[in-house]
Amino acid sequence: RLPQFFRGDLQLSRLWKKSWGELRFTFDWLNFTFQKEPVGWDCADDGGLPRADSGSCQVEYLDFPITLPMLGVRATY
Repeated sequence: RLPQFFRGDLQLSRLWKKSWGELRFTFDWLNFTFQKEPVGWDCADDGGLPRADSGSCQVEYLDFPITLPMLGVRATY
C-alpha cells in the first residue's frame, strides 16, 4: 500500500436569483494545498532487481503537485 497523504480541495460559489432564473459563479481549486501524490514504490536488492521484501524501498512521488484552478458559470431559467 502507498502511504496516506492529504489533499485539500476548495470550492467557492455565489448564487444570484433573478426574475428570469438563477445565475451561479463558482471557483474550484483541486489540490490547493500543493501536496505531491505518492504513485508507487522503488524497491531494489543488491543485484538491482526489484523486490518488495528487500527493505530498501522508497516511496516514489510525482515530480510536481497536480493542482488545477477552475472558474464556472451556470445559468438556469
